Amino acid sequence: MKKFILSLAVLAAFLLTGAQSYAQSLIEEDYAGFGPKVTTPWYEYYSPQDFKIDQDYITGMRPHHAGALTMSEKYLNAEGRSSARLSALAGGIIRNQTFEILMLDTVQSHIKRADFSRGAVWHQVATKGLAQRDRFMRSPTPPIQRIFNGDDVVSATDVLFAKAMIVHHEGALMMARDYLGNPDVNNGYLERMNLDVLRDQAQEIALMHNIIAAYPGDQCAISITPDMIDGMDDMMSHMDFSSVNCTAPMKMACCDGMDCCKDMKCCKDGCKGDCTDMDCKCPNCCCKDKGAMKGMKMGQCPTDMMGDHSQMKHEMGHKMDKMTDHKGMKNHAMGHGH
Repeated sequence: MKKFILSLAVLAAFLLTGAQSYAQSLIEEDYAGFGPKVTTPWYEYYSPQDFKIDQDYITGMRPHHAGALTMSEKYLNAEGRSSARLSALAGGIIRNQTFEILMLDTVQSHIKRADFSRGAVWHQVATKGLAQRDRFMRSPTPPIQRIFNGDDVVSATDVLFAKAMIVHHEGALMMARDYLGNPDVNNGYLERMNLDVLRDQAQEIALMHNIIAAYPGDQCAISITPDMIDGMDDMMSHMDFSSVNCTAPMKMACCDGMDCCKDMKCCKDGCKGDCTDMDCKCPNCCCKDKGAMKGMKMGQCPTDMMGDHSQMKHEMGHKMDKMTDHKGMKNHAMGHGH
């Protein structure tokens, strides 16, 4: 009887501390194991401006996802990898982001067929139900905390991959937050996909930080360089490696020729001139001086690359409320004339 009770206690501890994290997608629910392979067209009242916003986003996010696949495949084939959790995460990245690339490619195939000869039109911008059609089920995120102290040995190879993938994920958060923060966005399908990106990749970043912290050696002696990160060539000058490389953070400053003034705003002429919507907490300088990168608007500052993940949940909830109030679920039953 005592052994039985102990076994139940161990099982409960596993379920509470070690169970894989799983959250249903906001836009492409996993295959339920039954039902027809039915897809639904997703329509929006679509304009040339809407097309450009979506096309710019896809042009940035698709190669970024492809880079994550390349990095994960290299890691899984690398000698010296040891962490079971990190290996599971790499496999999940390959599986899940391959499906997200399919989502992006499907959106792109639809929007490229839009005919704007007479201006904005009702047009199919996505196909909902791809997971059901393809019988796709996402790989869950491995447990952030180790179940037992010795169950996940972390090697230098693991730390190197985790650090590189953290920076890579932070680039995805940057693009997702930029897309969701654009008031001119008009594609509810991509909006919901980006809310999934924010939630999933922030959680995976937390997992990778936990794995790095479990390394028995000096993780600060293991540094990454830009050439270790695939699919981010256009973003690399905006990324901050200081956190993962244990170096001094990027200088917090305003753009050239501007000063940090009242209310933390960047202003001209010694705070007497025009101020920007950028604030002094932006690292380095704003994109206006470097040119816009794919997936970002001109003049937008790079986000703090560690991100405020406690704030992210609030932002996601606010965005969902706004989307529901503004659009409801008008596109959920596409083809009804809206």
